[in-house]
Amino acid sequence: MRKFLSKVSIRQKLTLLLLVLGLVPTVLVSIVAYISISTQLTNKTVEQIASIAVKQNQKINELLQSKQEDALRLANQYDLQSSISDYFTGKAKSSEAINGILRNKKNQDMNIQSIYITNPSSIVYASTSDNIGTNVQIKDNAKAGQENSITIQSDPADGIDRVFIATHMSVNQQDVGTLTLTYDTDDFVATIQDYTGLGSTGDTVVAALDGNGNAISLFPLRFDPNAALSRRLDSLKLFSHISSNYHEVTDYRHHEVIVSVQSVAYANWVTATTIDSAEAAAPILQLRNALILIVIASSIAIVVIALYFTRFFTAPIIALTEKTRRIMQGDFTQRIAVQSTDEVGTLAAAFNEMTAGLQESTRNLSEEHARLQASINSLNVGFLMTSKDAHVVSCNPAMARILEINNNDPKPQTNLSLMQVQKRIQNYDLISAITTCLTDGKSFTAGEVSYGSRFLSIIGGPIRLEHGEIIGSVMVVEDITEAKIIARSRDEFFSIASHELRTPLTAIKGNTRMILDYYPQLLKDPSVKEMLGDIHSSSVRLIGIVNDFLDTSRIEQNKMAYKYEVFPLDKVIESVVYEMK
Repeated sequence: MRKFLSKVSIRQKLTLLLLVLGLVPTVLVSIVAYISISTQLTNKTVEQIASIAVKQNQKINELLQSKQEDALRLANQYDLQSSISDYFTGKAKSSEAINGILRNKKNQDMNIQSIYITNPSSIVYASTSDNIGTNVQIKDNAKAGQENSITIQSDPADGIDRVFIATHMSVNQQDVGTLTLTYDTDDFVATIQDYTGLGSTGDTVVAALDGNGNAISLFPLRFDPNAALSRRLDSLKLFSHISSNYHEVTDYRHHEVIVSVQSVAYANWVTATTIDSAEAAAPILQLRNALILIVIASSIAIVVIALYFTRFFTAPIIALTEKTRRIMQGDFTQRIAVQSTDEVGTLAAAFNEMTAGLQESTRNLSEEHARLQASINSLNVGFLMTSKDAHVVSCNPAMARILEINNNDPKPQTNLSLMQVQKRIQNYDLISAITTCLTDGKSFTAGEVSYGSRFLSIIGGPIRLEHGEIIGSVMVVEDITEAKIIARSRDEFFSIASHELRTPLTAIKGNTRMILDYYPQLLKDPSVKEMLGDIHSSSVRLIGIVNDFLDTSRIEQNKMAYKYEVFPLDKVIESVVYEMK
């Protein structure tokens, strides 16, 4: 703490002291009030959501119970069982009597959309519609302990989602099939669309598990009218928290919500109420904002008082800060005039000495930069420098001439890009070489690079600080087109001269060999014989030199074929000694 206080100004110390004395009690009281009230508000919201979930679940159960009792009464109706018995024993030749009973029931209850009875093979033999003889498969979704199977699925007749209440029937202890009543889902939808107490984001969800174990919405949702039998609600974790007060999850809209889940008594369904966590926490946020405003208002008042009382004592420090800011902007002519011997005076003297030193160092750096720039501009070879992000920061006139940059461009070093250079280079990936140089610190060399109709030699390397950090790269480019032409001319001259020299030398060698071998009368004088021998050996030597020229040309073209053989070294030494005489 003492170290921290030694680094802050007097004005900051006084301001900090007043803030601590004034704000700490306010903040502590605000935190305690916030925790207490937010806990009460949270509990109230949870109780409200749970209460709504229970009420909605009771309404769903009442609707299911009513429809289930209708199905059981009809299945146990005496005249229906008697008609079914006559149909199965053959006393009745058709199911018309059964159909009449079913139609009467449908006419008595306008909520019933259709009634039909299927035999054990799921073939319809009695119905209020024209689907007799069709095979109808209804999911057996009976809950443990329930006589009926209650499910919601698409009606094969018209594709509309309906509630199917299926009851197994037996007459005289004989299985006569399944009685199925279908209802529209309007009364269920009306029930769950009662959003009283759920605010603007609350919703009531009724879900069941499909064949794959996924939670599926059975009815439309508040923010998804087409959710029935299609919207997966696995993220709500409904079947993992049945009968729980609440849990926080992410809903199908990817919103954080609070969920309270209840199990439906008459079906394998769950009923849940949800509300966005943001809306549920709105009162808490309002409380938090109010407390924050109180703290801010207190802080402003205390800061104003602190500034008022500390301004007089910190005036010299303010002047010191202003001068320092101007020095930081590059005006090293500023000097701080504080006539005191206390800490402020000592600080002012130190700053004046530092400013003088910075002014001298800046002048030296400017001079050094001017000398370096003049040296680079006077180079006959191209010089190009890049930053660590591979942007060109400088190039000299020779580089501008080699790269054919417009001399009228006032800032070629900033307007030039590596991509412009790369487009002209045909056989060297300059950008990759510079990128590798900046990344790995490796130098790069390219001895012969095609640049339009010319040839360049490129040498580059990284720019490092003393501690090894790479801050850019530098590249030197030389136009070697003329040297390339001279080298090609030299090779052509050697080739032509070698061929031209071999013809007369071969004639000299052959003639001297013939004289030595076939004209002994001319060799009677030993001096003549020795001269002819010298002529012959010299011609052989000259032919060897011409062959060496040709071998040199082949070596430069990478076409040299080496032939290894054993030779007498002593003969070579004798020949050299003889020639050196």
